[in-house]
Amino acid sequence: MADTQAKGLDWLLEPVTEDTPCGPDLEIEGADRFIDYYYEAEARMPERYFTPGMAGVAGSIDRLFDPKSINLRTETQAITALLRETRDLRLLSLLARFQVLAARPAEFADSLQAMAALLEKWPDGVHPTTAGSVSERRAALDELGSIKTVGMPLQYLPLAGQTDATYRRYLVATGQVPARPDEEGVERGAIVSALAQPSNEKQVERLHGDLGRAATALNAIVQVCASGGTTRFHPTVDETLQTLTGMQQLLQEARPNLSLWSDQVSPPIEMDGDGAEAPSADAGPSMQAASAPVVPVQAAGAISDRAGVRQALEGAERFLARNEPSSPALLLVTQARLLIGRPLIEALETLLPADAGRAVIGFTPESGFAVAMERMKKLSDSALGGFEDSAQPDDAPPAQPLVLTSRSEVAAQLRAVEEFYAAKEPASPIPILLARARGLMDKGFQAIVAELLPKPEAKG
Repeated sequence: MADTQAKGLDWLLEPVTEDTPCGPDLEIEGADRFIDYYYEAEARMPERYFTPGMAGVAGSIDRLFDPKSINLRTETQAITALLRETRDLRLLSLLARFQVLAARPAEFADSLQAMAALLEKWPDGVHPTTAGSVSERRAALDELGSIKTVGMPLQYLPLAGQTDATYRRYLVATGQVPARPDEEGVERGAIVSALAQPSNEKQVERLHGDLGRAATALNAIVQVCASGGTTRFHPTVDETLQTLTGMQQLLQEARPNLSLWSDQVSPPIEMDGDGAEAPSADAGPSMQAASAPVVPVQAAGAISDRAGVRQALEGAERFLARNEPSSPALLLVTQARLLIGRPLIEALETLLPADAGRAVIGFTPESGFAVAMERMKKLSDSALGGFEDSAQPDDAPPAQPLVLTSRSEVAAQLRAVEEFYAAKEPASPIPILLARARGLMDKGFQAIVAELLPKPEAKG
């Protein structure tokens, strides 16, 4: 079934026209049909997959994203219509996220396979191209590593058609993530037993295959990007790869006859003297193509505390200061570091100096309550514990400086910090600063000037 579904996107490997196989870049052309749909669809992506209820507020409950809220048929039709005109990774990345949010792993794998095949067939032609900068392509592919729109949906995906058998619950049962109140008492044995039931055999095997296809395709995407000559980069998708692999390992635990995706891939890609992929006489793009497992470039891993945040940002700042001192990303990373552990008031005054004084915490109109900026400052100064990180014990060894050697490694660390704040301190502006920094890292001087000094709109 999975293979049949994959063939449904084979038409993407046919050229749009003989002269322009990938068609035009509809964004560069300013096509309203692309711009209106794409950016509106991106804005509809959930800000978080799990929203905790407010403690002490009656009627406030935890909320989990509902896969049924995605109208996948409508989104697929809109994206497919655009893909008939252009071969664009941004559209396929968007489609893949809609599919996994809708709990459709087979279709998710299909889209990743299509992306890998397009990159292999037209590495320089598929949009957005890397001519001048890899930032647009990197941004489209980095979204496949998003925890809130890819990682969390995978974790909560029912593994045997039952919501009590998920990878998330397995992580809780094995102590890899802390349990929420409704997850207390989850047992590993019960999850594995449910997956091992004979009645679930076909469903588990089908899901195992879909997860393997997705992981293999995502790995192939990284391989192609990492061997792109002067434009090579490493998409920040390591956490998604780890999640897909972990899910397959869980299914393998229940059914030992199943094998992991990484056991079925081809031998490592041979590299020439310049570090580029050596050509193969019979190599060709395929929706089913398999590449050797990628060794992550300075895999960021999960950051668990502010000390890890500081180490990551200092490493990124050090690399940029030494190697790219003219990059505006350096300024944003420095500002992010200075806001570690700082209160809301300071963030507002730093980032919104002209408007901070008008900030007010409002309540319901009936109450008439309001906490104005001056009062917020006093409350901020009086907050228990202060805002500085606790000092290390005298006998604690100094933190080992993080040495980064490329923009790809910097981007991976910034992404890890963003995910830490998304999970631990969503009110912090640090993720916004770092996301902007990542977007600026690969831009040239003229593009930066155009953003920093936008031309005034013509009157009349």
